[in-house]
Amino acid sequence: MPRPTAALRGRRRPTRVGTKARYPRRVLVAEAVLLLLIHPEKGSIVTSHADAVLGGALLSELALEGAVELNGRTRFRSGRVSPVAGHTAVVDPLLASALEIVAEKARSPRDLVGRVGRRRLDTIAGRLVERGTVVAHETRVLGIFRRRRWSIVDPAERDRLLTSLDAALTSPVPPDARACALLGLLGAAGVVERLVTPPGMTRRDVRRRARDVSRTDWAAQAVREAIRTSETAAVVATGTV
Repeated sequence: MPRPTAALRGRRRPTRVGTKARYPRRVLVAEAVLLLLIHPEKGSIVTSHADAVLGGALLSELALEGAVELNGRTRFRSGRVSPVAGHTAVVDPLLASALEIVAEKARSPRDLVGRVGRRRLDTIAGRLVERGTVVAHETRVLGIFRRRRWSIVDPAERDRLLTSLDAALTSPVPPDARACALLGLLGAAGVVERLVTPPGMTRRDVRRRARDVSRTDWAAQAVREAIRTSETAAVVATGTV
């Protein structure tokens, strides 16, 4: 593991060569957001809501491909997500699996993010391992509970993502849809200001700008709502309200 540093963003390091991916394919939004959510020093996931975030990332990808749409209402809270009729088959098996869940019945975005993202962490992390970007380490806590951590062995890919998101927040040119999705998902997870650090912008500026550029991304909004609902339910369950 690299020498620890205080910043979640991580120190820029020379690239180490990892294992090549077995076949060429583009990086999914879900893979990119998970790579950014891995702590560069500890190897842990920096949010306790990974299922919702990854579910939102898969829905964002399907929406970008034109495979799903939000319809029925003008506001995302009351709208329903459904497959787009006549869309060509989704080739990627991970996206195809997510699309099957969407196709079961029309559901709200907030309901779908948890369903689509459930138990996806290891699968998506495995794709990063396959690409040679990270290496997985598994230990046992008290000899019973499994704990998995990931070492980032190719920090150049993560650095490129962070640099592109810095630029997305500061450029006068509107960011592309994938950058908007990533910023929205990181904002929903509550970590965008700890990762994206453009010069001259405060954390508050980053949060506000990230929310502004991702305002039309209904999947990111759904993740934010799902996390808020989950946290409220947890507070109520502990009797602290």
